[in-house]
Amino acid sequence: MMTRRFSLTAIAAAAMFSGAAHAATAPLTGQQILQQFNQVSLGDAKSSSETIGRAWIGGNVNKGQYAMSTALPESNYAGLTVIGSTQSTIHVKNGGLFVKGSFNGDGSVSGAGASYVGGNSIGVNYDNQAQIVGSLAGNLNKGGQAGSLADSGSHVNGGGLTQASIDYIAKTKAASESTVFKTVLDNTSASLSKLTGNSIVTIGEQGVTFNAQPTNGVAVFDLTQLVYPTIAGSSLQFDDAVFGARSIKFNLNGATTVIINSDNATINSSANFFDATTIGAKLLWNLYDADNVTFGTQWGGSVLASGATFTNYNTIEGSVYAASFDQHSEIHQVMFTGTLPVAAVPEPETYAMLLGGLGLMGFIARRRKQAAAR
Repeated sequence: MMTRRFSLTAIAAAAMFSGAAHAATAPLTGQQILQQFNQVSLGDAKSSSETIGRAWIGGNVNKGQYAMSTALPESNYAGLTVIGSTQSTIHVKNGGLFVKGSFNGDGSVSGAGASYVGGNSIGVNYDNQAQIVGSLAGNLNKGGQAGSLADSGSHVNGGGLTQASIDYIAKTKAASESTVFKTVLDNTSASLSKLTGNSIVTIGEQGVTFNAQPTNGVAVFDLTQLVYPTIAGSSLQFDDAVFGARSIKFNLNGATTVIINSDNATINSSANFFDATTIGAKLLWNLYDADNVTFGTQWGGSVLASGATFTNYNTIEGSVYAASFDQHSEIHQVMFTGTLPVAAVPEPETYAMLLGGLGLMGFIARRRKQAAAR
């Protein structure tokens, strides 16, 4: 009987453990971040333009238009997630909003999904349901909930939060706390930096040409290892020659994933980028030692520069993942479609489940031995 009672208890414990693990929002991998986010700024971000896809801001955000697409990639995250607070005019078109701090300044939120503001909301009109924990100075046009109304001109119209909105907000809140973006992006960048180059770059007077020589669809350009045929006495590095070129062209030769590694600390390019729109989804620029990155002309591909301040003055046909962001032109929703060539490792939750399962099995075995001895 003792063995039977323990078995039932063990089964129940295992079921609860499994249920809890299933209910928790799993942290994202590097591949998933690249697939779901058009912009990630680990710190503050400011913008005078649009990010067409989903954005995650780890600090405060000043101005900008986010999640402007009507077809965002599937995700548990809101169209815009801000871990700090917002300043000045912010517009979110789709996927809802999650702001841990306050939403300060004029703005609007519309489209699918629901919104959450952990502090006050000042001067913002919501055309989807919203939960404002603090004071609302604005209007909830589709209903929702506010801690208080700041003035007689503020209103909550259309009733309280629906169950669908409650569930949506709970999902985006859990997601916002689930992933340490800096750690994941830093580790992804470090892993990619160790890849061995298998493709070549040629440099001419008119520009540079990346000639892919893919292995299983993956082409790797290691700009730190390639040799630039300089004039005697020149100190020009290969990376400098590439980013300082007049034009950039890619011959993919069947490559579906293209990784470009560079260890330059400062990168500034105004190259004429050929076919940026058509090939951008396959390119990933891993700028793993960069402190400052500035692109003055249209650029193709996702840019992983998790330690850098990123500035753009023309459109990005890809995505940006940086330490901070100074945006002056659009980031188009050209999501990375390649596959990161890094070894898969279990997530922390996987290790916990494995160790928990082994411990439970060991405990059951010991109890069975004790019962048999009796």
